[in-house]
Amino acid sequence: MHNEQLEKRGLALENSFFIQKDRLTISNLNQRKKGLEKLEELKKYTGVKDETVLKNAMDHGLSPSTLYAFIYFPIVYVAWADDLLDNKEKNKIRLISKELGIYYQDDSVAQIEYWLQNPPTEETFKAWKGFFDEYRKNIKPIQLEKLNQQIIERAKSVARSSGIFPFIGDISRKEKIFLDKLNRVLDGDSRSEICVQDFMSTDVYTVNKNTKVENVAKIMLEKNFSVIPVVSNNENLVGLLTESDFIGKNAEIPHSFASIKSLFGQYFYFSEVAPIFEKSKEKKVVEVMTKNPITVTPNCSLTEIVKLMAEKNLKRIPVVDGEKIVGIVTRKDIIRAFLMV
Repeated sequence: MHNEQLEKRGLALENSFFIQKDRLTISNLNQRKKGLEKLEELKKYTGVKDETVLKNAMDHGLSPSTLYAFIYFPIVYVAWADDLLDNKEKNKIRLISKELGIYYQDDSVAQIEYWLQNPPTEETFKAWKGFFDEYRKNIKPIQLEKLNQQIIERAKSVARSSGIFPFIGDISRKEKIFLDKLNRVLDGDSRSEICVQDFMSTDVYTVNKNTKVENVAKIMLEKNFSVIPVVSNNENLVGLLTESDFIGKNAEIPHSFASIKSLFGQYFYFSEVAPIFEKSKEKKVVEVMTKNPITVTPNCSLTEIVKLMAEKNLKRIPVVDGEKIVGIVTRKDIIRAFLMV
């Protein structure tokens, strides 16, 4: 009942997950295959409790090293969500390893220690997802549900471990994004590989709506920003101040079919730009910003945001969770998404 496509995906996962310079872990894992065929040993080694899931894996010819990579990747993937593993996260991963029967005299510990020092790449995520997308076709729904629950709960336990209150769900925003991404894969969501939260810029500099325009202009020059999101006193997004706001835009003249340029809310001729600039320095940014900007949510798909940017000729779009800004997508971020696909 071996599945060639599944085995191929499994091999791709192994090649991406295991240390290329040291294949000892794979060879030693697979040499144990006979011993691990006993369900109790395989159950302890992988952490998979459902015997029907393990029997299914064995029936399809999956090697212990494939199962090892499949089980451990989500743990290290989520742990690196903040781009840095602290000691609490490292110790939690080591504890999980011990609970699964991997002790420090075991050669496979070297593999875990490698991932505690080196963040996994998107290529490894793609390989893991590719394997799981194929594997889910060969497992019963009830088995799949149990397996998914074990994977996500183990990943959550690592994410919680670095918080101040690790037992009540103190998970950072970035870790939550990674967990959501894992959940979408496990649920078979077709958008799981690429959506806004996977490639948006998250380090967003904002200014309060009551900040003076002159001060915001200085910030834009000093930090080389082309746009700054404007937030209210309760941190809700209320507008954007962009480079184009300093140039002027077309504005319809009331009760007329004509239009004229408007700069910071004032009609003007180009000979009047300097006086308007001088007068506007003391204005609050809320008086001159672009209000009600177009926004998207973190789970917006790549297709949706590219279409929106093209149709509206936008250079950037804020990403909001409710009314709070959590990121921004620029054209440079779209290039990043292009390389991720």
